[in-house]
Amino acid sequence: MVLMITATFLVALLRRGEDRPSPQESSAAVAAQLRSPFSLQAAMKFGLIFLALQVVGTLERALGQTGF
Repeated sequence: MVLMITATFLVALLRRGEDRPSPQESSAAVAAQLRSPFSLQAAMKFGLIFLALQVVGTLERALGQTGF
């Protein structure tokens, strides 16, 4: 725990002098890069992955471990 705290403190000291953008500039840049997690494309991808896992699970139960 002491090692982690020391490492964090040292990194904070090293980064303290770096030239960083103002908070308003950085929040505007982050906001421009974010996408909505509730998009139809994301939901369809999740649904397809879930369906594939369900099919594989059903096949394994139906055919047994040696048959699958």
